[in-house]
Amino acid sequence: MKAQIRANCIVIFIFLVIAGCSGMPVLPHAASRPCSAAAEMAAPLTAQEVFELAEWNHAAALAAEVEDYALAIHYYRKIVRRFPAAPEAESARQRLKKLGAVL
Repeated sequence: MKAQIRANCIVIFIFLVIAGCSGMPVLPHAASRPCSAAAEMAAPLTAQEVFELAEWNHAAALAAEVEDYALAIHYYRKIVRRFPAAPEAESARQRLKKLGAVL
């Protein structure tokens, strides 16, 4: 299990290095920065936001796997609130519904 987590972290790190961790946008979907809805839809995620989103998603999945549902709900809610337009947010909403949690 630890080896798999370490491998995932290495892959994310390599991706961020290749993408140029200078805060440049690396994904075309919207981030949840405070701005107008039209501008938000056009704003891509920065490398740091991509990492944060992946980290929270992974943490939520691990928490659910070990049946720590309160922690899983916590991370899924963070994803939905911080990155509402990201595809991962829709998955998080579905998982929250399965867990019987309220946004």
